[in-house]
Amino acid sequence: MLREAGAIRQVLGPSTDVYSLTTGTTGPVSISGTAVQYEDSLPSPFTGTESLALAYEVQERRTTDKGTTWVEIDSGRAAVPFLLEDETASVLVDPSTVRLGLDTSTTIDVAGGDRPPARIREFIDRTEAVDSEERTWDLKIIELKVGDDRRYIERRLDPGESVTVFGEAHSESGVSTRSGQVNAVLKAGDHPLVLSETTPFRTVFRVFWPVIVVALIGIALLGAAAALVVL
Repeated sequence: MLREAGAIRQVLGPSTDVYSLTTGTTGPVSISGTAVQYEDSLPSPFTGTESLALAYEVQERRTTDKGTTWVEIDSGRAAVPFLLEDETASVLVDPSTVRLGLDTSTTIDVAGGDRPPARIREFIDRTEAVDSEERTWDLKIIELKVGDDRRYIERRLDPGESVTVFGEAHSESGVSTRSGQVNAVLKAGDHPLVLSETTPFRTVFRVFWPVIVVALIGIALLGAAAALVVL
């Protein structure tokens, strides 16, 4: 909990620029800039878009005694190293351990009984969590059997998009491979590495909502205990 609280303070703290890392700045930093492809990229599962970080989610409409609701049946995330570039310089970002606060890039709705697009059919074929007899198709007939409505959501950080990185700066001599790149790396340390496409406050609620819920419950319990003591 203390580690998470420290990360929240980091996200809400002041930001800096990439060039300041050349002066030996280390520890938690917040830097905003443009995501630039470094070496590899990731093809997103539903649209095939080349991205640097992504999170996907598959939701299915389920009917319960209380009505219909969207239920998550599968999700995942991935990221590759990239450069964060601002008007002063660029720095390598190592997202081997990362939390993503990305905006929704694409949502594909597939009604029950409809045949999904080709990439989604391929995804279903290789993903046990979203495959079922009701959702499979005969390649000879090319017909999807009747099932529940589904929603396929991609949240991506694409090359050239704006992003804010909250992480720890580590000086690493010789890591620079390009003109204007500083000899440092942004990555997770005592605090997690966070990639965000929104404001710091929205990032906190989007990425750290479990911590906030626990904190609010704790405050409520303390308040109830204090009231009992007074009584």
